[in-house]
Amino acid sequence: MKCTVEDADFRPAWKAMLPPNAADHLDAWDDQRWLTELIRLEADNDSLTLVGPYARATIPAQVERRGVVFFPIRNFIDGTANLYGDTHLEINATDEYFASAHGRQKAEDVPLAVFDDPATAPETWVPPPKQPDDDDWFEDEPEETDAPKT
Repeated sequence: MKCTVEDADFRPAWKAMLPPNAADHLDAWDDQRWLTELIRLEADNDSLTLVGPYARATIPAQVERRGVVFFPIRNFIDGTANLYGDTHLEINATDEYFASAHGRQKAEDVPLAVFDDPATAPETWVPPPKQPDDDDWFEDEPEETDAPKT
């Protein structure tokens, strides 16, 4: 999925995705759903539809590659909070990464699903459980430093 939107169209839709009591994206972190919910972005025809846990908004877009993307809402909102003077925002998502504004996140680091055909894409998506990494600090095996001190 790849599209470009004008910031003047995007900013009201961006604000609509915030929790109802949040003044800005920093206040949103106080909302528990904000930490776990995904946003659904659908680029099709000449529009981009954003569907978050609190609102839905459709804005005009130049769609280069149609599709549907599921991505953590907190990452999306934080990553597009400031366009640093740009008047357009490009959103580009593949199975390998999600890129917008001035950031890019790998699919291996965040929950991400991309569907090429909006007509057959699901309305919701639940990420598969993340497999523990062998290098995680919370391994079951005790470490030498975990031994009782004598």
